[in-house]
Amino acid sequence: MTKQSLLRIRKNKKGRRGVLCLGLLAVLVVVMYSLISRYHVAGYLLRYINKPENGGSSGILERGTIYDRNLKQLAVTLDRVAVFVRTREVESISDTAISLASILSLDANKLIDQLESGVLRFWVAEDISEEQEIEIRKLNLPGVHFQQEGKRYYPNDLSAAHVVGYVADGTGLSGVEYYYDRLLASRKLKAHQAGKVVSTSQNLVLTVNLKIQRLLDEIARDIAAADSGAKVSAYLVEGETGELIGGSQFPGFDPNNFTKYTRAELENLFFTELYLPDAFRLFLKDCAVLFGEADSGRKVLAWSLSPSPESLGIYLRFWDLLRLGERTATDFYRQDESPGESDPGVAQKLPLVSDDVDFALIPEMTTPFRLLTAYSAILEGGLERTPHAVKYILDTKTGEEIDLGRQGAGNFLFDPRLADSTREMKQLFKSRVDSSHSSALYLRDRVVVAETTDLKGKYEVVTDDVTFVAIPAGEKDLYLLVVCRYTPEYPLPEGKGPIPVEEVIDRKVGRIAILHQVAQTVADVVEPEPGEQGNYQGQKVEGEDKRQGTVSDKDLLPAPLAMPDLKGLSLRKSLRMLQGADVEIKIKGTGRVVDQEPPPGTSLEKIKTCRLILEQSSKMRLDKMRKTRQGQ
Repeated sequence: MTKQSLLRIRKNKKGRRGVLCLGLLAVLVVVMYSLISRYHVAGYLLRYINKPENGGSSGILERGTIYDRNLKQLAVTLDRVAVFVRTREVESISDTAISLASILSLDANKLIDQLESGVLRFWVAEDISEEQEIEIRKLNLPGVHFQQEGKRYYPNDLSAAHVVGYVADGTGLSGVEYYYDRLLASRKLKAHQAGKVVSTSQNLVLTVNLKIQRLLDEIARDIAAADSGAKVSAYLVEGETGELIGGSQFPGFDPNNFTKYTRAELENLFFTELYLPDAFRLFLKDCAVLFGEADSGRKVLAWSLSPSPESLGIYLRFWDLLRLGERTATDFYRQDESPGESDPGVAQKLPLVSDDVDFALIPEMTTPFRLLTAYSAILEGGLERTPHAVKYILDTKTGEEIDLGRQGAGNFLFDPRLADSTREMKQLFKSRVDSSHSSALYLRDRVVVAETTDLKGKYEVVTDDVTFVAIPAGEKDLYLLVVCRYTPEYPLPEGKGPIPVEEVIDRKVGRIAILHQVAQTVADVVEPEPGEQGNYQGQKVEGEDKRQGTVSDKDLLPAPLAMPDLKGLSLRKSLRMLQGADVEIKIKGTGRVVDQEPPPGTSLEKIKTCRLILEQSSKMRLDKMRKTRQGQ
């Protein structure tokens, strides 16, 4: 009995010890959680450990700056600095309160009350300026401390927000910012495997042109103005390279304050599936016929398209070659970012077809992104180029530019032996488009869709108005796709007509082409702008102007009636003097204009093409010296 009692006592002691250990562990967890959440201990420890002087790794990759192709800032990380006081460390309450109040423009009496309230720690101010931080540090006030953390800031607000994306807690959640995390992780892994150290200064340079981006913002805004409930998406790519020049959506969102928007407001219309309007499906069907007949060795004329009975499968093959049914894979979109492609919760759609048109086996749905990619490939002779936004990685400390390998020759979707069919596809496109506005070619059509809004079968009627534009821009053509989604009104209110999409776009086409040619010429001489500096200063005040994509016209010149004398002028000034002229400008060389066609004084009324020959000033001087010596 005694032995059993002793055993029972020992077991009880072990049980109490176990309970005590669990209790101590729970208290420790609560204390650690409180320290981490309230005092950001983890952040301090990580910053301390990662310092090279403390034995940490110097190769930790920070989120650098994102630039446009002209090295204008699109996203930058600023220091967000806050001031707090540990009251037990304060030596003089009145001196501390008066000093902080004078620098931070606060009420000294309220600060004194807080210091005397008995709290151990309280926040004095958040998002202080760099000047305020320096002044407080100079005073070296006991008990006054700073908390510093990086804050992602987007200086262009709504402009290119759907392309650039946004960051939360140091993690990219959307757009290029999402791709950035994976790119940095991949580079760090490869460097580690190779036994190398990657510079911590890894910045991204995008293919986006901020000046053209603002013109796209204006296009989207002006089209949406014709219908107050319209949602407009406009994306522009360079056909030969697949570089994304700009992407806009109206209404947009401010990535500096993205948490205020709903998921529907953040959704990217460019990656949301839509029913193809008849004109777009019919063009794809006829291109498939041309492709199929050329593939089989038969000759077919573009104006007498009729497939052979045994070639019906060519439609699906052509669709697959253009990858119109594949999921989106690009560097400025996260696949689960929008519900458009595969989310079962998305409303079901049904087109309201009025005409009995035979589209054979051409599928009826794709995304605007895939449609723009496919049409660009067709007009570029079958060249496969997926639109992308990241051009290269820029190390601002060393000046090194790391090419991502997208500038080489692309693959061809079709067999090169079928070159005749691609030429016929281009001719077919030109026969279907509207070219009455300018040198740009427009293909536009719309589809009306009944969209269910809930499980009870309620639906609403929406219209997807789709416009594809081929824009001549020197040696490399640009392709623009604009999608306008709105609820149609029947009948139209008095004085309200169809949305003037072509007119809105045509007002900007000439300037887009000129700006793109300028960017290609001066790309090798641009330097990173100083951009935003100092500390993060918080959100902008309520009511501040947040207009999306405005471009000043105060410096625009009237369109010239005759060819100006451009010899000796820079390309930028020459293009500015030609702006507004309805001519295609072709540029050869770099530097200043040494020759032009047509000559100065020629009427531009019937001129379609203008050629500018440029040379570097050093070469001009050498030529001049050579001629002088020959004359002597």
